[in-house]
Amino acid sequence: MSLASVLDPMRAANRISGRDVFRWRLLSADGKPVVLTCGVPIAVEGMLHPPLAGDALLVIGGFNLDRHASKKFIGALQECSRHFDIVAGIESGCWLLGRSGLLNGRKATAHWEELEDFSQAFPELAVLGDRFVVDGKFWTSGGASPTFDMMLHWITQRLGSAL
Repeated sequence: MSLASVLDPMRAANRISGRDVFRWRLLSADGKPVVLTCGVPIAVEGMLHPPLAGDALLVIGGFNLDRHASKKFIGALQECSRHFDIVAGIESGCWLLGRSGLLNGRKATAHWEELEDFSQAFPELAVLGDRFVVDGKFWTSGGASPTFDMMLHWITQRLGSAL
């Protein structure tokens, strides 16, 4: 649901605007397909590694993200984040941003089931129970539905409320 909550608002914005306002690439920590928690594999275009740049780096994480949080991945995330206007942690992606140190001294949120654990794991953050949190270029969302709201917020910022 989190992946759909990211992609479908951008797809709809493209359709409604009649042009490709948004383009995206799906990448993974190792360049291999990602298997969703429901068992469905999602093909990716490659591996997250520098140099990458763009408008937004949307880091979507699910269960068992420890297997993806290697030093190599965290280093790539830190380097790539420098070249994006927005860096968002979606669902458990906020944990990856937290582990990378990118959220230090900032406000953030996490899924409501993990909010207390997230707050304890990262005491240097101001953890809020909001659906999504924007703190400068760093955005975090607390699940699939809040991610949908966050994406609508971004689309409104870029293209106006009429769209």
